[in-house]
Amino acid sequence: MKKKIFFLSLFLLATLFVTNAQDFDFYQLGNDIDGEAVDDKSGWSIALSADGSTVIIGSIRNDGNGDQSGHVRVYEKIANVWTQIGDDIDGDAASNFLGGAVAISTDGSVIAIGASGNNVIGLNSGQAKIFKNLNGTWSQIGDDIFGEAFGNQFGGAIGLSGDGNIVAIGGSYHDNNGNDSAGHVRVFENLNGTWTQIGNSIEGEDEFDYSGRRLSMSSDGSIVAIGAPFNDGNGRNSGHVRVYENLNGIWTKVGDDIDGSAMDDNSGWSVSLSADGSTLAIGAPFNDGNGDRSGQVRVFRNINGIWTQFGADIYGEVTGDLFGYSTSLNTDGTILAVSGINNDGNGSNSGFVQIYKNENNTWTQIGTNIHGETAGDNSGYSISLSGDAIFVAISALNNDGNGSNSGHVRVYEFKPTLGVEDISLNSDDVVFYPNPSKHSIFFNEEIHLEEVILYSLDGKQLVTQNMQRDAFLDISNLANGTYILKIKTAKGLITKKLIKQ
Repeated sequence: MKKKIFFLSLFLLATLFVTNAQDFDFYQLGNDIDGEAVDDKSGWSIALSADGSTVIIGSIRNDGNGDQSGHVRVYEKIANVWTQIGDDIDGDAASNFLGGAVAISTDGSVIAIGASGNNVIGLNSGQAKIFKNLNGTWSQIGDDIFGEAFGNQFGGAIGLSGDGNIVAIGGSYHDNNGNDSAGHVRVFENLNGTWTQIGNSIEGEDEFDYSGRRLSMSSDGSIVAIGAPFNDGNGRNSGHVRVYENLNGIWTKVGDDIDGSAMDDNSGWSVSLSADGSTLAIGAPFNDGNGDRSGQVRVFRNINGIWTQFGADIYGEVTGDLFGYSTSLNTDGTILAVSGINNDGNGSNSGFVQIYKNENNTWTQIGTNIHGETAGDNSGYSISLSGDAIFVAISALNNDGNGSNSGHVRVYEFKPTLGVEDISLNSDDVVFYPNPSKHSIFFNEEIHLEEVILYSLDGKQLVTQNMQRDAFLDISNLANGTYILKIKTAKGLITKKLIKQ
């Protein structure tokens, strides 16, 4: 007869079973996703679905429909192999640069794509397209959304709500009331297949701010963060970020400008919001805090309408790293991925990505640095975390895996380093249910369980439990969230994700 196993209290677990976070690390999941051809710059932009199973990749210099027309490909993880979904989505014409910006819905079924070089309204006026996956075919939703005027480069940045029904699009070269290249952002909602603008355009503050060069949207589409990396609010090109909320159809500024720390920081070069829009990461890759252009990232939280820094500044390792070139927060804003595309850890400008977790207002690195494959890759040009931060997608647009500067994308998984998984053990052999669960989980008895080790996402070993006589666990005392189970069976080791609701 099955015997229920009760977990120790969280206090005892923390006291007795805490181990170093380095028991976990990031390991590549599946194959490299290489660009199609020489000079494609595949990975110029990428985005990962919330569960980490689907990734969209922009290749702005692909020539599939004319010189540098650009294209986008979408891949799904099937049995740990990245398999393309549907056909390539090509730019409309030469020099469209389709794929310069991409976004994906929570479930990976809707994608948004920018083509800043489109010329329909005028030279480089720009364009955005939104598609839905219908039985493996990418079908466009509504009409193209075009930039307003010549030179807007509309579509250079893009964000999508979790359900794919609201899209924010940046045109960083837009001229506002005589302010050259002040930039702006426009937000649209899908109303019965028609993309209808919500409220007014959100205009940059001053000329040559290039507002909208980067943006990030909350999951419900009601909040948008906008980077203006050349704003002069705290000195020439110090940069700033502004956050807006949709209040009854009016884009209303939330709190004050978040200015860069110093002149030439270009703060707002990258921005990332948590799902609820309350936490914001800002990259300033040209900050000199740890040497010339070492780079900096700061994270802020909205506390009663005031953007309050969350933890200390995070700096690049050495001079020239350009740390903060790309940033990505997980769903709740407690885990952060940051790239430094010119880091030399695996050769000159190979690039790297670091992952941090905030505990008690302190940002601490988890896992080791994720380095680019070789010199000159500029790995980390674009990065994207899954909602639970178990997976991270990293592009290296100058990688030569399929020809010079063809580019590639790699996806990594955060999992235990203890022991080696037995490759003879099929992951599908190890089944526990329900998952997510509120109270207990049950294992299939045929797999001959020996031991289960439970970890928190930051790599703390919470409990080790002998399972030779039992096939279920009581998890009712766990806090809600995501955990990792390392399961030892007679065949070997396997790692599984557990969600407690």
